[in-house]
Amino acid sequence: LIVNTMKELEIKRYIGVTGGSLDIKGDKKTFVNKLGAIAFRILYSEMILDKKKELQILEESKLDWTLVRLPFVKEHKESKKIKVNSLDMPGFKISAEGIAQFLIEQVSCSSYIHKAPFISN
Repeated sequence: LIVNTMKELEIKRYIGVTGGSLDIKGDKKTFVNKLGAIAFRILYSEMILDKKKELQILEESKLDWTLVRLPFVKEHKESKKIKVNSLDMPGFKISAEGIAQFLIEQVSCSSYIHKAPFISN
């Protein structure tokens, strides 16, 4: 429904968030991150299936999409630099401020169009 509405309104940019446990072809996750993804597939199978369906819909659309994969969200007292990695989770937590900062940057950035980067800080 969102993709169809965006097409009708001629909106091309889609930026979304998902969990780091979403596996995508080409990932090179560490052993620990692979275990985490397996645990999430077992414990939250419906959610993972929904996220895979979202990715499939985006890949089949003609939108300029970015799907940002997140670790655990935990507030930090200090602002830390955002780490980005296309193949594996670069850390185990991120602040809400870090997420917002990265998402806002993506509005005018084309580096991650048609990609699902991992972020942390």
